[in-house]
Amino acid sequence: MVNDAAQLSLIEHARVTLEEDPRILAAWLAGSYARDEADAYSDVDLHCLIDDDDADWFTEHWTETADRIVPAVAQRSIPGLIGGFVISAEWLHVDLLFYRRSAFDPARCVECAPLFDRTGTLVPAAGEAGQGVTADISRRTFEFFLYIIGNLVVTLRRGEHLVALSGVTTVRDDFLIPLMLAESGTSRRGGAKRLNLYLTAEQREFLASLPAAAADPESILTAIAPMAAEYLWRGRVYAETHGIAWPERFEEATVDHLHRHLGLDIRAGVVTCRGSEDVG
Repeated sequence: MVNDAAQLSLIEHARVTLEEDPRILAAWLAGSYARDEADAYSDVDLHCLIDDDDADWFTEHWTETADRIVPAVAQRSIPGLIGGFVISAEWLHVDLLFYRRSAFDPARCVECAPLFDRTGTLVPAAGEAGQGVTADISRRTFEFFLYIIGNLVVTLRRGEHLVALSGVTTVRDDFLIPLMLAESGTSRRGGAKRLNLYLTAEQREFLASLPAAAADPESILTAIAPMAAEYLWRGRVYAETHGIAWPERFEEATVDHLHRHLGLDIRAGVVTCRGSEDVG
């Protein structure tokens, strides 16, 4: 694993290299280095602004710029973007991305620590970026949760255990954790590989206590039951606090549906014997 000195050396080399290319109008760091939260495990996120006329060249040849920054053992374009990721022999991970000037809105540069800016007006100065986006929780969010969890009946009764297993992760990562962040008014700005910083000790303790799930009905139901119960009570509290109408009838129908077909009581967070004996 590389250390901070190696990363900082690469960043300075990248700044010099990128500034030597007159087609690159500005360059900045995003991610943990922009937030001053970097450690020896952090990616280096290099973002560049280019004129529209140069976009086609960088789309096809961005690796030539990457080669001048860091020797790589792997390079891969990111679909839908100009640029991609680079991995060095020491497994230093660099994301090198380019943005068309006409499509770039400085106000949306949430994380931005400029390396250089040829006019001084192209990207926000350090400390002027936005604060990230807190999860948008609404009645539709609660309804979608009930819809997702209600479909366990379909996947388990069809014997689609792998599909049902993915639902366990969905309930945790796409519903429960965003709700926890929203109830604390917290914006998760640390990327996919940082979470502890944005959760309370109580929230982390609960998530760590959840049982692991395997691709069999009993394991899936045992794993999803406590998450569903936690989501329901936290959701009700959040809805009441923020003046959101709770989908009472949809909840009642879903509770009855899951209990009747799977023996899953999502309010109590338990699996009963009735209805679950021959699942899948």
